[in-house]
Amino acid sequence: MRRAVAGLSFLLLGAGVRPTSAQAAERTYVAAGGAAEYVVAMAPRPTRLVGAAALAALERARDAGASAAADAPLADATPATVPTPGADATTWLTGSAPFGLAADKPPPGTGAALAPSPTERIALLRVRRSFRAGAEAASVRVLRLRARYRDGLVVRLNGTEIARRNLAFDAAPQAFAQRTRGPEWETFYIDAQAASLHAGDNLLELEVRPHAARAAPALDFELIGGEQARIVRGPIVQRVGESEATVVFETDAPVTGELRWGTAESSYGARLTTPPGVRHVFYLAGLPRDAAIHYQVATPEGASPDYVFHTAPRAGEPMRFVVYGDVRSGHETHARVLAAVAGEAPDFILTSGDMVLRGTDEADWQRYFEIAGAVLARYCVYPAIGNHDAGAAAGTRHLEDIFALPPAPLDRPLGAAWYSFDVADVHVVMLDSNRYDDDAQLAWLDADLAAARARHVRAIFAVCHHGPWSRGLHLGNDLAREKYVPVLEKHRVAVIFSGHDHFYQRGRVGGLTYVVSGGGGAALYQPRCGVPGKKACRGPGSKDGMQAIVSEYHYVLVEVLRDEVQLCPRRPDGTAIEACVSVKLR
Repeated sequence: MRRAVAGLSFLLLGAGVRPTSAQAAERTYVAAGGAAEYVVAMAPRPTRLVGAAALAALERARDAGASAAADAPLADATPATVPTPGADATTWLTGSAPFGLAADKPPPGTGAALAPSPTERIALLRVRRSFRAGAEAASVRVLRLRARYRDGLVVRLNGTEIARRNLAFDAAPQAFAQRTRGPEWETFYIDAQAASLHAGDNLLELEVRPHAARAAPALDFELIGGEQARIVRGPIVQRVGESEATVVFETDAPVTGELRWGTAESSYGARLTTPPGVRHVFYLAGLPRDAAIHYQVATPEGASPDYVFHTAPRAGEPMRFVVYGDVRSGHETHARVLAAVAGEAPDFILTSGDMVLRGTDEADWQRYFEIAGAVLARYCVYPAIGNHDAGAAAGTRHLEDIFALPPAPLDRPLGAAWYSFDVADVHVVMLDSNRYDDDAQLAWLDADLAAARARHVRAIFAVCHHGPWSRGLHLGNDLAREKYVPVLEKHRVAVIFSGHDHFYQRGRVGGLTYVVSGGGGAALYQPRCGVPGKKACRGPGSKDGMQAIVSEYHYVLVEVLRDEVQLCPRRPDGTAIEACVSVKLR
């Protein structure tokens, strides 16, 4: 049995770097919540402005996969031409951030309250804030603009555009934001010299437009100048094998990256470097087997703390991994789940999708990595893509760009997210359930599992977001049952894990055991049918062989032994949802 990785210090705010001169040499030019000049432009309300109930319906539609429809403007929601605010000083008002509807601004009474009327909406908010930079402006390398906004944003510094979100470059003055976004702060990393920061007076201008579903925009922001680059995401350890691994991190400005590693803390006998860039990927080979690997990542301006991961077990040895899913915006619960998961010292972690609320929202991904950073630096996480994770917007990053996943199948379409990997003699397939109707995925799955069986793997597991069976809100997926389950059974897959419904369910149909694990942080669902107090389950998925169902936050510890698999669902405090269940390997 492998020994646990020692010395784990779990940090809720992610991995980060040690305080260095890079962090000390920073200057806040504009503080959040500060005073600014602003002006609004009014437009007639659409006859069917989306209310709270309709927004909830759209959210359910997005859950069902209709993400494009959920973010599209209503057919009759085009406002009249938005008047352009004048430059005359009497046109501009003075207020303080956050700007937004009074009901949106905690605590009450703070910030500038925007006030649409019963017949009009606020179609545009413009804010300007002047600030003075000193002689240090010449040495500022990167500007970090943090903004919490709703829903489309354009930012200019001294007349030069430095940031844009959810608004096309050729957007008409009356255009809505292209999609809604959530409440998280987003950080933009901007080349200070390209942005024309200079000593003396500077002018920061922001324009915000709401989506058709909103009556008004919202905005808070801050601007910080940094003289040196920082590590802003990672390190993330991926693709850990018996003697190899991949480590990736990102910086907010192009710099050379370095990775140092060894078998003891602060005794790094090997070093790797990358050329200047913002994404730094390191491929480690020849690692000692069954060993704790200590490593540190660095830039010319600073280095991370010491991290440690363990190389994978060998074929035939006991193996343990964890499955959980459906985080979305449940950050506090997610942090508690991750703290418990880290205590299990797994060989790797599988997620069943919906890591974020909106895959098109970079702020949501930033928040995910902030919460999960300490675990991602030590344990290899393999994600299955959920419907909320999918980034359909032009310019958004695909899953393999966000993580450093195993190589994609050569004929996989751009944007698809199915893949597979081996850890010793255990094979795992990660399905893209947003693309169940793509015959290329089904053909790939059949061939991939046949190849795994030809290698005589000990066990095969499948992970997806939309599972074949569930007694929750979504009642399982027809395509998964009709097309994919027969292929999984044919190749003797031990367990299929899914999410989408936010609870724990376990059952067995034919020779296939299934687990619904959607308790990673998103609001819990109650069983919809087939339990005391609910109607009987009906329809094609009703014969689901359900053996346990519990609506609680949880994760599932999986232990792979020689002839069986142990499934152990646990709450964030480590207590058991049910006793461990044995699944015989065939």
